[in-house]
Amino acid sequence: MEINKTTLWTKDWLEKRNLPHSYFKILNSTNKLAKQKAFQDHFKNHIFLTNKQTQGKGQGLNTWKNSDLMITWLWDDIVTSIHSKSSEEFALELLKSVQKIWSHLPWKLKKPNDLYLENKKIAGLLLEILDQPPKKAFILGLGFNVFSHPKILHSGTSQTQSTHSQYHFQAGHLQEYTDISRQQWEFFLDELHKLWTKKVLNSS
Repeated sequence: MEINKTTLWTKDWLEKRNLPHSYFKILNSTNKLAKQKAFQDHFKNHIFLTNKQTQGKGQGLNTWKNSDLMITWLWDDIVTSIHSKSSEEFALELLKSVQKIWSHLPWKLKKPNDLYLENKKIAGLLLEILDQPPKKAFILGLGFNVFSHPKILHSGTSQTQSTHSQYHFQAGHLQEYTDISRQQWEFFLDELHKLWTKKVLNSS
């Protein structure tokens, strides 16, 4: 299986920054794996990345498969004030990150945590909190469409771009709006990781 460009760039970024991570060519879900590994010492403050996802979960009943970026951050035993509504705050940090790198584009957030360019959904977050008293774990998954957009599965039915409208959005990708370089992508990941880590640490 060929690794897509965005996954390759992200994998290289993780290795260059020496960030604890696990990479998989194919995986059911990065969030599911993060939940399985939570509270294990080896996976404390870990990042999970995959090239292909078979059971990716979106908001409600929607399922997103095979975005260009499918990645999950796991933070263990440091979150005290983070709760389910915190996803909007982390989405705001995502917005700040893309605006810093691609400031000329018409970015906007759709609550609670979807990132749009004009009327097209480009990225979404999935936040999960696990309790194992006295510890907590915080899981934050990100799906980001960079060079292509995925199909959307709804209630087990595959839907193409032309029939998305019933779900009140269209999927899009960043390359539709601007050229993207590896350097820009790494700058974006640097900014996002910095802002999210700072927010988690400030919440503990």
